[in-house]
Amino acid sequence: MMTKDADQKTRENALLHVDGFEGELRAEKHSAPMRWSVTIGRHGGMALTFEATTVPAENKWLFEAGFPDGPLLQPLSVNGKTSDGITCSTDSLYIVSYSHATDGQGHRLTIGGDALNLRLLYKELPKSSEGLRIIYFTVGMRAFGAPQADTAAGKISLAGPSQLEQPDDIAGRVTIAAPADARPFEAWLSDCDAIVSRVLDMVSFAEGGLIGWSARRIEDSKELVAIDCEGAKESGPSFDSFYSHLNLQPVLDLAIQRYTDELCERTGLAIALEWFVHHPRYAELQLLTASTALEHLIATFVKEHGVPMLMEPQAFKGHLSRTQELWKEVAAGMKGDERAAIERILNKLTRLNEGSFYDKLVAMTELYQIPLANIDLRQIKEAIDSRNLVVHRALFRSEKERRLHEYVVLLRELLKRIFLTLLGYQGQYFSLLHGPQWLRFPPE
Repeated sequence: MMTKDADQKTRENALLHVDGFEGELRAEKHSAPMRWSVTIGRHGGMALTFEATTVPAENKWLFEAGFPDGPLLQPLSVNGKTSDGITCSTDSLYIVSYSHATDGQGHRLTIGGDALNLRLLYKELPKSSEGLRIIYFTVGMRAFGAPQADTAAGKISLAGPSQLEQPDDIAGRVTIAAPADARPFEAWLSDCDAIVSRVLDMVSFAEGGLIGWSARRIEDSKELVAIDCEGAKESGPSFDSFYSHLNLQPVLDLAIQRYTDELCERTGLAIALEWFVHHPRYAELQLLTASTALEHLIATFVKEHGVPMLMEPQAFKGHLSRTQELWKEVAAGMKGDERAAIERILNKLTRLNEGSFYDKLVAMTELYQIPLANIDLRQIKEAIDSRNLVVHRALFRSEKERRLHEYVVLLRELLKRIFLTLLGYQGQYFSLLHGPQWLRFPPE
């Protein structure tokens, strides 16, 4: 949700402004008639400005609507229409400004708010996808040329500036034109959202920054149908990309052909990618995001393939049974807390054969056949150990402190190679492992 300053920024840097809405402002069991305007800013935020209104006794709830008792702001709803038929609706309106005065007519209240998931409907939604086109507006995306591909939802194309003045302003576009074979509208729209989500994940990876869509524009062959706004999506400066915005065609092909829901479910790729393209300022936090991405991949690997064992399971079971019998004999003479402690020890014994984080990492890289040229997995273990110091001590202060940045680069290089291997990628990629350079993947 935007702050009051961000709300002002939305109004001062408007991409779209529509006024003259009349309808209802609602909160649970209450409602009140209101008039308002909607402004969509360059950063994707939405500001709603309500006209000053008198507050009769039955609408005194308005004075507390946005700031109820409790730690969270209350989401309100609005639904209204302009005189020329444009409908505005959202169930995620948050009040960010209040002012009121008293005159001869009574209390007059002026409120302002910002919103998420707002729809401006210009005409009735169609029943099918025939003749439709949908444009997703993104922040942080650069492009060159007109990369495009065929998908089940229609032809998709990417567009954007080659340079960004403000990475958090809307600049990029992803367009899908529906195919000739018409489909039910809602099913087609859902497929478009899923495809664009996959494409923007890959573009984020390629350009080194989190890229999401803030608004989508639905058009038919003649006119605008609807504008759906999710809200501002901050991107920030890009860093450590794997490819170049000057040629997004291979990236688009990866997204459409290789980056599937099945792959993400089986490997944890999507969530790991989301952590990878976040870029905190401090080295300690960079280490946390990189190690968290790696740990998620390993956790998903273990869930899918099981924990690697140190000893052959049947042999361990035989040794374990003798050890358990010994502890049970000790427990027989104990009472109270001492007996309870031994029972806890017995429960832990069954996991003694499970491999460590390092064992799981080795098992994953071997099964996925990750190329490890110039990467020593023991250094990855050192990086994770340093991550543990950051988490448990809040700061990392030791003779190895100067190596934090090295660990970040090392972890991110390993993550890139895991991602590219899982995607079946072959070609050039950008690496920082030994200074910025373009390398061949997989390494020869």
